[in-house]
Parts: sequence; C-alpha cells; structure tokens
Amino acid sequence: MWPVTAFFTSQIILATMFLRWHYLIDVVAGLALAVLGFAGACAMVPAELRSRTEFGCGPVWRPLFGRAQP
Repeated sequence: MWPVTAFFTSQIILATMFLRWHYLIDVVAGLALAVLGFAGACAMVPAELRSRTEFGCGPVWRPLFGRAQP
C-alpha cells in the first residue's frame, strides 16, 4: 500500500511546486483523502469486530462508561 501512497504524494508535491495548481490540487486531494479515510474506517470496524468474534477475542478497549466486562 505504501507505494501507491508514495506515488500520489509525489504527484501532489510536483503539481503544487511546478505546475502551480496549488489550491485546486490541495483541495481535491484533501477531499479525496478524507472520503477514502472515512470509507475505509467505516468498512474496517465491522470487519475487525467480526474477526475478533470469530477468533474468540475480547474487546480491545475497556468501555469508558458503564460496566467493564471481565
């Protein structure tokens, strides 16, 4: 996954410095990063919970409020 991230990061830096598309590129890249990060987090949480249940693992964190489970 890091090569993809490195490629897109380098392209944004080059566009910002040399092509003078600074504001448009930054806004589009920021929005794309926010949407992809949110979608990825929403997809990973249920998958992680399902995986932990299948392997018989408990919760990673204790509940902040309410009863703590043993």
